[in-house]
Amino acid sequence: MKLSDPQRTFLLSKQKFSAFVGGIGSGKSWVGVLKVLAMPGKSRGMIIAPTYKVLMDATLATFWSVIDHSFGDREDFVAEFNKSEMRMVLKNGTEILLRSAENPDNLRGPSLDWIYLDEAAYISEDVWDVAIGRLRGPVGPHQAWITTTPNGRRTSWIWRTFADDPDPDLYEMVHAPTSSNKFVPESYLQSTAKKYSSRQAAQELEGQFLDVEGSRVPAEWVRRTHHAPDGRVVVGVDLAISTRERADYTALVAVVDCKTPYVCGASRHKLPFEQSMNEIVRWCLRVGAREVRVEAVAYQMSAVQTLQSRLREHGIVVRAVRPQGDKLSRFLPVEAMIESGLLTFSPAIPEDFFDELCGFTGKNDPHDDYVDALVYACGIGAKRKGGFVDASSVFN
Repeated sequence: MKLSDPQRTFLLSKQKFSAFVGGIGSGKSWVGVLKVLAMPGKSRGMIIAPTYKVLMDATLATFWSVIDHSFGDREDFVAEFNKSEMRMVLKNGTEILLRSAENPDNLRGPSLDWIYLDEAAYISEDVWDVAIGRLRGPVGPHQAWITTTPNGRRTSWIWRTFADDPDPDLYEMVHAPTSSNKFVPESYLQSTAKKYSSRQAAQELEGQFLDVEGSRVPAEWVRRTHHAPDGRVVVGVDLAISTRERADYTALVAVVDCKTPYVCGASRHKLPFEQSMNEIVRWCLRVGAREVRVEAVAYQMSAVQTLQSRLREHGIVVRAVRPQGDKLSRFLPVEAMIESGLLTFSPAIPEDFFDELCGFTGKNDPHDDYVDALVYACGIGAKRKGGFVDASSVFN
């Protein structure tokens, strides 16, 4: 089987601790499994994934794929596989324990000759510390290795362990951009790169560790233009029915639905329920909305139903949306659209909208109501009846 240069370097590494840090599709898990299969016969090791689901759906699936593509019939290579115990024995006597990192204490006990952590950026440093403490098996080589896409720098134990002045006699880190894998089509690289901002691409495609603290959107990325395109107006609504001083705002953002989406309006308020409903209706009529997407979790369904009742007579469709994933992951596609100039903004939008947008970090921001409403208006990171809404289904 032909390996990329980074894969070959990693596979042949003799360091006690090694890391393969690569972009998506760089063959991380594949080479991680190959290193498992290169361990001495009759050795005992452990493969660890962030969760049981990742272990089964990704890591173990890759393990079977490597055997099928590289060694032929898996029955000629694997002597035993006990799924209930998540234990495997190869024909050469190598014993493999398959575990999730969800409870580090469950990893204590066995003496091991080697350890492999897959998707290590999503595994805590405590798991790494517990695992390497098990490297005392009688066979050896007493090596531990990880494969991962990077996730930050200053907050990353992987960066501290493998890159921030490590002992070169113990540690080795191999970088692998997605493009290093010659089996990845150029068309995939080009289409994937378009979905990312420059910072995202450096991390997800180049495999670089980045400090991602601070604002996600520099002010110079924001393009303001008076030339509004033609198209249907969609309003995103992030609800917060409260008048308390420290409460979040109910935020509304209007976006022109077209090939080059245009943010044409934004507003926010703190009002009691009935007054808030009246203000949302009034504002949607003023901006000429044809569709309204309202965040709907728990009690907020009553607000959705109220708005559906009041806006139906004006021919405005109201849809309930439920956020998927964390705030930052939902925002990343919007970030890429802003940097590329695909998403532009009206100069008439209130400055508090731009203050929030250009101050958004995705990490415990005191107010991110406008950002949430913008994401809903763009149709990204939300689920509604009939399927997932994404940028391609909204802006076509």
